[in-house]
Amino acid sequence: MANAKRTKKSVAVPIEAIVIIAVIALLIGLFIGLFVLHFMGKNNSEKEADSAPAERVEVNVPDGELIDYEESGNITIGEYKGVSTMITPEQDEIYSSMQEKAQSKKIQKKLAKDNKIQKGDYIFINYEGTVNGASNDDLRAEDACLQVGKYEYVEDFENGLIGKEIGKTHIVTVKFDEGYDDEIIAGQKVVFSIKVLGKFDDAYAKEASGGKCKTVGEYMEYLKKKLKKENQENIAELAWDALLDSCKVKEYPESLVESVFKDLQNQYTNFAKVSGSTYEKLLASLGMEENDVQEMAKDTVRDHMIAKTIAKREKLDFNDEIYQTYLMKTMEYDKDDNMSLETLVSEYKRDYGGRPKDDMLVEIAKEFVGDNAKQK
Repeated sequence: MANAKRTKKSVAVPIEAIVIIAVIALLIGLFIGLFVLHFMGKNNSEKEADSAPAERVEVNVPDGELIDYEESGNITIGEYKGVSTMITPEQDEIYSSMQEKAQSKKIQKKLAKDNKIQKGDYIFINYEGTVNGASNDDLRAEDACLQVGKYEYVEDFENGLIGKEIGKTHIVTVKFDEGYDDEIIAGQKVVFSIKVLGKFDDAYAKEASGGKCKTVGEYMEYLKKKLKKENQENIAELAWDALLDSCKVKEYPESLVESVFKDLQNQYTNFAKVSGSTYEKLLASLGMEENDVQEMAKDTVRDHMIAKTIAKREKLDFNDEIYQTYLMKTMEYDKDDNMSLETLVSEYKRDYGGRPKDDMLVEIAKEFVGDNAKQK
């Protein structure tokens, strides 16, 4: 029986055509492969560039030359226009001023007869409390000020001082309630050793104010106004300090820090020679170590970076006349001294440091920040 399925007739293909087709396919594959590799490589490079941190470079510009150190990545600077600055003195600042005046020997001598504490008196004290013979940092303070009977402290603490003498140390025992908010002393008996340094009463107020104030209350108001005026006059420094809180150094120019560090070492060394001492002994007498000088150098460089950045952005004037004016003010010269700019710069570099322009730029930037500050 014949096979019903028809058989397809084969067609012969020349060998040359097969070779040409194979070569073309190979070339197309190679081209596609190269294109894919190129695209993937470019894409990966872009991703790496996006993810890699910006490289900060050593930016040590000449003295007085302006640069935006935030753009270079060395520092981040907060909003320097409208810095919120507290010029109204706080209570502790008023107390501190009162205490400073109270320690005058003249006033102490005049008030020596009235040396007993009365209710309503303002006193300043050092105290330390112990629980079962053990001391605690929370129960210790120096130059604390309180109005006896106002009971900002525990009642037994303040009442235990009434009638006691100024200038002596007194022992006052206080039993704290079980519900006291400090669990360390809650329900405990605390023994306080209290040194009464002095007091502010109406007689003190009259003496300290030169007869302008009759009561302590009047004197405190007088001091408040006086201190506020002083803070307004010092607004540049106060505003600058407030600005520093919002600034962060990412990278210090190391060579610049090293240069300023050497300047500071030379200043301390020269001062030590004049006073008949050594660099090491001088630092020790000031309660400082070499690391402290290094930190001072970093703080100086930080101020330079901020000042240069602000001066560049705000186009602050800094010609030779302004430069000379600030140098004379810093070095406490008068116009009558007829000091040339060259002489001032030479003397400044000898006695203060090798970057006088940068130092004066800091003063100019401080004034700019102070002039634009929000006073509270």
